[in-house]
Amino acid sequence: MKKHQDEKAFKLQTDYEDFILYVKTICNAYIVAGGVINDHADDESWQSLTA
Repeated sequence: MKKHQDEKAFKLQTDYEDFILYVKTICNAYIVAGGVINDHADDESWQSLTA
C-alpha cells in the first residue's frame, strides 16, 4: 500500500511540474504575441494572429 501511495504522490508531483511548464509556456507565448501586437497595433494584424 505504501508503494502505491508513493507512486501516486510521484505522479501528482510530475503532473504539477508539467502543469507549471505548460503555464510558463503559455505566458511566454502571450508575452511574444503581445510584443507582436504592440509592434503592429492595428485591427488587421490582431485578427490575422487570432484567426
